Formats: sequence, structure tokens, C-alpha cells
Amino acid sequence: MIILENLRTPAGAAHAPIRLGAAPPHRALDLAGALVFPGLVNSHDHLEFNSFPALGAERYPNYVAWGQRIHAHYKPDIDRVLRIPLRLRAAWGVYKNLLAGVTTVVHHGPPMPIHDDSVFKNCQSIHSVQLEPLWRLRLNNPQKRPCVIHTGEGADQASHREIDRLTRWNLFHRPLVGVHGIAMTPGQSEKFRALVWCPGSNIFLYGQTARVDRIQTTLLFGTDSTLTGSWDFWEHLRTARETALIPDANLFDALTTNAARIWGLPTGADYTIARAASGWDAFFALDPEAIELVVNQGRIRLVDERWKRPLENLGHSFEGWSHVRLGDSNKYVPGDLPKIAREIRAYDPQAIFPFKDPK
Repeated sequence: MIILENLRTPAGAAHAPIRLGAAPPHRALDLAGALVFPGLVNSHDHLEFNSFPALGAERYPNYVAWGQRIHAHYKPDIDRVLRIPLRLRAAWGVYKNLLAGVTTVVHHGPPMPIHDDSVFKNCQSIHSVQLEPLWRLRLNNPQKRPCVIHTGEGADQASHREIDRLTRWNLFHRPLVGVHGIAMTPGQSEKFRALVWCPGSNIFLYGQTARVDRIQTTLLFGTDSTLTGSWDFWEHLRTARETALIPDANLFDALTTNAARIWGLPTGADYTIARAASGWDAFFALDPEAIELVVNQGRIRLVDERWKRPLENLGHSFEGWSHVRLGDSNKYVPGDLPKIAREIRAYDPQAIFPFKDPK
């Protein structure tokens, strides 16, 4: 067992030691007062779309108008990225989240050819009322898993009416998790188990975001893919904070405890550890370079170079891991991330990654 100790919460309080594994002997690693928080949950991403650049240079009334516009004006970019095999694009989508300190990502869309414990699968994805022809049939089935669907994604009356259409057709009262909800009213929100707020994506496309200060349901947080924003989870969080719609503590809950409860994640198994001072200002100023350890389901999934040798001395094996240069530090992750980047660039020489291959 490895015991991680000398940790602080964002409020500055001492955090109980974290125990990884069950077998003796017990060996402790002093993390020198690093900041620890419950695992970060990205409740909305399209893993296979994270090889795209952000597409769209206008303000759109709704997601249908945006989709029509990009297919008409960005076809060469779309075709170029779609040449990359799905397995590679999905794999990079997982690593994108891991490098930012995310412990669980909720993928929205068809199942991806990946096997990774950080990808949450116990929900049903329906794209939307307007773009999925069989949405009524798929919604009205006996399964009890949450149904996750884009809804109210736009600034017009059509987006508002779409929400009512969805909830009227929820004949078996499936638990609904709406995504975006820009046009959602407080009364409409009461018919959802939760709303995933994606302010970075919303503001980029529509110039506004959901009034999450008024909703009457549980708030979650998501980034969407790089089609509509930065790869960096922390940039999306700062965008959310700049709206000043909800207190810092409520935003923190949206990406930690709220998400764990809505998705039924185990408690005490996921942690993100970072190099930072205490307080909300320091927390929201974090970036991927400051992430030092990521623990998913009790297993270490990311290690900053600062802790690699101490962990090796305690018996942690890095066999089958690779590392990349992120800012001024090296980050070690399971699998061969540099190889994935090289393979993607073989299909798309214009592909951009936020890290450097140390080779």
C-alpha cells in the first residue's frame, strides 16, 4: 500500500492521508502540502471530436444553424480530420482530459473503440430532438439509466420550445440529463435530473450561456470538444467563473460532488492533486502543468516528474508508461501518448497538440 500524505484541501485544511492498494507493507509519500480535491468530472465531451480545431466564426441562433454552417464552409477541415481513424481520435480525447486532471469523462455519442476506466458508460446518449430521427423511440424504453441529450442549445424560441417537446415525450419519466440548456427556464429545468453547463462552448457559438443561477435542478459541468473550445479544462472553468452566475463553491460542486452523485461514481476512489496555494483564486488559476497526480478508481493514472522517482522507490511500476513535455515539466501517463500523436499527424499533418514529444 502507498499512502499519500501531507495534503491540503482548497479551503486550506489538512486532508486525511489517501491509501492506494491494500497489501502491506505500508509506505508513505510526503506530498509537501500539495492541493487535493475529489476527482474532477467532465460531464460532457465528444471524445472523437477532439482532433478538430474550433469551427465557427459567427454567432448562431441554435445548434442546427451552426452544424449547417460548418458543413458548408469548413468541409476541407472536416474531411481532413475525419481521415484520422476513430480509435486514434477517441484515444486522444481520453488523454486530453487526463492531462488536465480529469478523473472521469462522460462521453456523449456512440460507443468508442476504447477501454478506459475513466470513460463513464452507464448512461444513454441521444444527440437531440432535431438531429436524431428515432429520439422518441430511444427515449421511451424501459431502461432506467440516465438519458443524456442536447437540449435548449440556442438563443431562439425554437430552442426553448424544443425542451417542452422533449419533456412531453418522456412518457416513462426517464431520468433526463440535459446538456447546454441555454434557452431553459426554471420551470423547464425541474423536469431534469441535472443540467450540464458548457459555458465555453456556448459563448463561443452563441455569445451567451445558460442562466444556471436560476435553474431548479442539479448543476454539472462539461467542456464539449475542441470543435467549440479549448482543450484545456481549466480555461473552461475560468470562463464559467467569469460569468459570475454562481458562487465558486457551487461551481466546484458541479464538477466534483454533484457529478459523482448524479453518475453514481464511487466516493473516495478518485482524486486530483496539484501544486497550488489554498483558496478559490488559486484553485481556478490552475492549469494542466500544475497537475501532479491523478488517481482514478484507486490507481495512479498521471504523475508529474517531481514524484516519479519517489514513487518508484516505493514500488510503483512505470512499465508501459510514456511521458510528454507539458510546459516546463514532464507528465507520465499509462500507454504511449507520443506514438498516438505521431500516428494522428501521419493522417493530419496540421494536428496540434498542447505538449511536446520528448523524442
